Amino acid sequence: MGSEPAKDAEPLPQSAAGFAGGDGTRARLSCRQQAANWYVGGTEHAPFRDEFLTPIVATIGKDFRAKRCALIHDEPLQMMSPQDSFYKDFAAVKVACRLSTSRILGALPMTDHSQATVVASQPTEARTEFAVFVGIDWADEEHAVCVLEGEQVRREVLPHTPEAIAAWAAGLERDFDGRPVAVMLEQSRGALLHALLQYPQLVLYPINPKQAARYREALVHSGKKDDPTDAECLARFVREHHRELRAWRPSDAATRQLALLVELRRKAVESRKQTTQQVEARLKQYFPLALDLGDAALAIAVVERWPTQQALARANPATLRKFFAQRGRRNTDQVNELILRIRAAIPLTTDRAIIEPSALAVKFLVQELRVLEAAVAEFDSTIAQCFASHPDAELFRSPPGAGAALAPRLLVAFGTDRDRFATADEVQAYSGIAPVTKRSGKSCQVAKRHFCNKFLRQTFHEFADHARKWSTWSKAFYDHLRARGHRHHAAVRCLAFKWIRILFRCWKNRQPYDEERYLRQLRSKGVPYVPSPQST
Repeated sequence: MGSEPAKDAEPLPQSAAGFAGGDGTRARLSCRQQAANWYVGGTEHAPFRDEFLTPIVATIGKDFRAKRCALIHDEPLQMMSPQDSFYKDFAAVKVACRLSTSRILGALPMTDHSQATVVASQPTEARTEFAVFVGIDWADEEHAVCVLEGEQVRREVLPHTPEAIAAWAAGLERDFDGRPVAVMLEQSRGALLHALLQYPQLVLYPINPKQAARYREALVHSGKKDDPTDAECLARFVREHHRELRAWRPSDAATRQLALLVELRRKAVESRKQTTQQVEARLKQYFPLALDLGDAALAIAVVERWPTQQALARANPATLRKFFAQRGRRNTDQVNELILRIRAAIPLTTDRAIIEPSALAVKFLVQELRVLEAAVAEFDSTIAQCFASHPDAELFRSPPGAGAALAPRLLVAFGTDRDRFATADEVQAYSGIAPVTKRSGKSCQVAKRHFCNKFLRQTFHEFADHARKWSTWSKAFYDHLRARGHRHHAAVRCLAFKWIRILFRCWKNRQPYDEERYLRQLRSKGVPYVPSPQST
């Protein structure tokens, strides 16, 4: 998704006039004025602003920077290029107070006006009084541990064995009478986190390693780094900021099992794809004829039966006809043409020093490929069983394009805890579908978000690409963006942005998606690119 710096005297649309000077160009405004203009989007909403917005701005504007809150428009039109304004065509403006993806993963909130967030103030979670604060710098064999009790610092080395972890957790429970203990570690999943989950007195705060490194750099300017120091930094981080963080709450067992299954399945699919590409690359070095006979599946079947071109050329025509018929090639003329091509083909090389090692490599790659295909099939069967028994299965089967592979992935993207995400904007940012706005002075850039959960971004991107083939409004919206000059993936990301808002509301309300209902809603709003009922 492209972006350009804002120009000094760029004329603004009428809806952005409240942010501009008298001549329609940008002007420097106070934070309070910017907040008001971002929210109302122009002077045409002045009555609404005077009646409702002014008292809110008067309250929030006083400590705008201290509380890192803002009243923002979904996307300020004057700060976006025409190609970026499509992100919230169907959305309404809202009062927003920033709650970033950090709130989900356990990081400090940061102001980011590239996304609107909470419509109303969220209820404050009950604050836990912790007995001590613990930082763990984890490793493969042993972990550096720092325990902060008041101003006392206690450093330990924790071996990575079930017995040592159990003894350490029991010691904390005994020493502090079972009171809660805050534990911060640079891990959102893994053996150590899974081991600590079984101890209810340990309240876990996972943190991204980059955020921990930035915190350490702010305290240690020399760049010194070692495991005990890192553990102490984590302990101090959670002690100073635990009220601003969200403790990690795992999903229920069924959802966590499904989440791991769909992720492992995706890795198996990627491994299958990579192995197929390796087979194709190796065949191009000594046996390109196999690739010319058909698709990759047929080529792999050919080399599995005849590993070299010389062996294929010696095959009996009747054997070849039977082989091709078993793989869907039953047209007699086409099969005879393939046999003639095999007989007339000239080998790329006759050097045995190349052919024999390459044929051996292809043999083992094909065997690996068959194992991966069986693994994917077994994953599919297990996922189908787990998904069918999940209480939210019907909800995520309802969107068009959410088939056997994508519906379970959509389910685990949201989970079963309806309090996990306060707004759809949090899901959009966490998954990386929402863009990032970078402003400095008079320049503004809107760019793709790279700091995100890549698997979730892939999930929503793939789902949106499938949905446009089955959903009327999705296809119309995608075609509309393509006609405006957006590339395929940029248009799919924009479509995914909208789908997240729809799925979020269905998920919150526990209500399956209804395509006809949503189409009626879009037509009532006069969305120009949605086809009329007669045209569909």
